[in-house]
Amino acid sequence: MAQDQAVDSEHSEPYTYSPLDEEAQEIRLLTLLPGSFSSDVRVCLDITPFTKSHVPNFEAVSYTWGSAENPVSIFIGNSGRTTLAVTQNLGKALPYFRSEDKSRVLWVDAICVDQKNLKERGQQVKRMADIFSKAVRVLVWLGPASENSELALDLFERIASKVKVDEATFNIVATTNEAHWVDSEAGVPFNEVEFLSIWQFIQRPWFGRLWIWQEVHLALGDVEVMCGVRTIPWTALQLAIRWLGRKPLAILDLDEEHYKRFINVINLCLGVNHYRTIRRVIHYSKNSNCSDPRDKIYALLSLIYRPWSIRIEPNYTKGVYQTYRDFALSLIESSHDLDILNIVESHEHLEGVPSWVPNLISPLPYNHLELSNASTSSRHSLSIKHVVNILEVEGVIVAGIRQVEPMVFFQNVSGGKKDVRGLRDFATSIGFRKVSFQSRQHKAFTRTICGNCFGDRISPVQSSVLSAAEGEAVAYKILTFDMDEDLGAVWESSRRELDFIRHVCIGRSFYLTEDGICGLAPLLANQGDIVTVLLGCQSPIVLRPTIDGRYKVIGEAYCDGFMDGEALFGTFPDSFEAILIYDASGGSYGWAYFNKVTGNFQVEDPRRGPLPPGWQIWRHPGEDFDQIFKNDETGEETWQDPRLTSGELRKRGVPLQVFNLV
Repeated sequence: MAQDQAVDSEHSEPYTYSPLDEEAQEIRLLTLLPGSFSSDVRVCLDITPFTKSHVPNFEAVSYTWGSAENPVSIFIGNSGRTTLAVTQNLGKALPYFRSEDKSRVLWVDAICVDQKNLKERGQQVKRMADIFSKAVRVLVWLGPASENSELALDLFERIASKVKVDEATFNIVATTNEAHWVDSEAGVPFNEVEFLSIWQFIQRPWFGRLWIWQEVHLALGDVEVMCGVRTIPWTALQLAIRWLGRKPLAILDLDEEHYKRFINVINLCLGVNHYRTIRRVIHYSKNSNCSDPRDKIYALLSLIYRPWSIRIEPNYTKGVYQTYRDFALSLIESSHDLDILNIVESHEHLEGVPSWVPNLISPLPYNHLELSNASTSSRHSLSIKHVVNILEVEGVIVAGIRQVEPMVFFQNVSGGKKDVRGLRDFATSIGFRKVSFQSRQHKAFTRTICGNCFGDRISPVQSSVLSAAEGEAVAYKILTFDMDEDLGAVWESSRRELDFIRHVCIGRSFYLTEDGICGLAPLLANQGDIVTVLLGCQSPIVLRPTIDGRYKVIGEAYCDGFMDGEALFGTFPDSFEAILIYDASGGSYGWAYFNKVTGNFQVEDPRRGPLPPGWQIWRHPGEDFDQIFKNDETGEETWQDPRLTSGELRKRGVPLQVFNLV
C-alpha cells in the first residue's frame, strides 16, 4: 500500500495548511474517510473552534512517530491529488482506524498541526492537555500484531481479572481467592514463552515516548489500546503492568538499558496521583524519550498539580538551556518553593549554564527520595538576579562533609552478590561494621541506605514498601556477616530488601559529616561540600563553596535526622512522629503527626507553636489538609504558613543565612 501511495503521489500537489486563528481557539480535525483496508488513505482536514462552550466530538490518537525516512503519502480531500507526507508508522496505523462504511473524526498531531510552523506548533502543544482530556476516546496505537502479541494481550486481560489496586495504599489486592496473585514473594505464574510475549510487548517503542504520559493520564474518556486489530482497555494493561512490577522477576537478566526501560514502563502505569509535583513527574519519566529536548518540560507541564500557576508557554524558538532556565525561574516565582533543585545535579561541563538550572537532557542517575520533608512547608522569598544568573536562597547549614564513599557497585544492574559485597566493604570503610543490633549506628545506617522510606511511615501502611523492621534486619546482616561464602545466602534470603536498597542508593554516595551524621549525596559530592536545608526545598541540598563566596549546586541529599524539619524546629517530642497520610477527600497524601499517647493524627506540627498575631487557620469542612491562613488585620490570605517565613524563623533563633547560587 505504501509503495502504491508513493507512486501515485509523484504527480500530486503537496498540501498547504490554512492558518489557525489563535484568538478563536481553533484546531484542525481530520475526517478519515471510509475505504477498504488496502485502498489509499484519504482524509479531510477541517478547522473548528475548540472552546469551553464548543467541544467537537473526536478521538485523539496516541502513537509513536517513528522514523522520518521514506515517508508515505495520504490524500487530502474527497477527490483530487493533494497529498501530505506522513511517517511510515502513522501510514500503517491509519488503515486500522478506518471503517469500510463510515467516516471517523480524529486528532493526530502530525497531521492536525503544521509541524513546519514553529509558532503554531508552540500554540497547539499547550492545548494538547485539553485535546486529550476532552476527546471522546483516546486511541493508543502500538503497531501491527506480532507472532506473540495476542498471547501477551490474553495474559494482560487474565491478570486484570484477578487483581485490583487499592488507590489509598497503592497495594495490589486479589479479586479471587487465589492468594499467589498478590504474594510479592511468589513468582509470575507463567512459563517462559508466555513471559517472553509480555516482555517483547512492553518493548514496543510507544512505551518509551514522553508525550504519552499526558495523553493517557489526562484522558477523561475511554482509552483503547490497539495492537493490530486487537484492542484492550488501557486500565487493564495498566493494572497488569503494575502487578508485574511487584513480582520477583528472576527470569529477567537485564542489562542497564533494558532495566531502565522496564522501570520506565512500570512508572508510566502508576496512577496520575503519583506525579502531582514537578520533581516526582520528572523523576518518574526521566527515561522516556522525545525528539526535542525542550519537550522534557512542555510534555509534562499538564501533569503537575495546579499547572496554570506556572507562567511558561511552549516556545520552540528558544534554546534548550534557556528553556530550562526560564522554566526553573517561572516555577520558583509562581510556587515560592525550590523543589526544582531536587532534580538538579552538578553539570560543570556545561559552560554558561547556572548550577541551579536542571539539565534534563541527561537523566538523573539517582531516584526520587519519596519521604523528604526537610523544610516542611516553608517558602522561598528572596530575589532572582536575572542579569548575572544568580539565585539567592536562604537556609541552614546542617554540616560539612568529611568522608564520601561512592556506591558505584550499584551501577551494575545485575546486582546480586556484588551488591552485598559492596555494601559490606563500604560499611567497613566508614567504621560501621560489627555494631550492635539497634544501636544508634545500626539504626542510622538502616535509615540512610533505605532513605528512611518505610511502609510504616505511611498511613494506610503500604505493604509493598519495606518496613523499618525489615530494613533493620537486612542492614544488620550486611554489617555483621564475615565470609564471602555467606554472600549468596544473604542475597537469596533478602532479595526484596536489597532491591529496595539498590533503588534508594543507585547513583549516590554515602557520606559522613564532621559531626558524625550520615547521609546520601550525589556521586559527584566531595569532601568539603556542605549539606544545607533551604527554605522551600523538600530535600536537603549539597552545595559546593566557590572561591568568591558563592555556591554551586551539587544535588539532592538524604541527611539522617534532618528530613522532617529538624533544621528549623528541632526534634519531635517523644510522643509524636511524622507520617505521610492519605487524604481521601483530596485523593492525595499529606504530612500529619501521629500522637503515640492518644493514638490520633493531627495536621498541625506540634513544634511550630502559635501563629503570629492576627493570623488564623481556615479549613474546608471535611478536608483537613486543604487549609488557608487568613490575617484578620490585613485581609491577606495565603496557602503558606506565616510561621515559616524567614522573618518568623529568625525570631525563633533559626540560624538562617543567604546563599548565592551560581
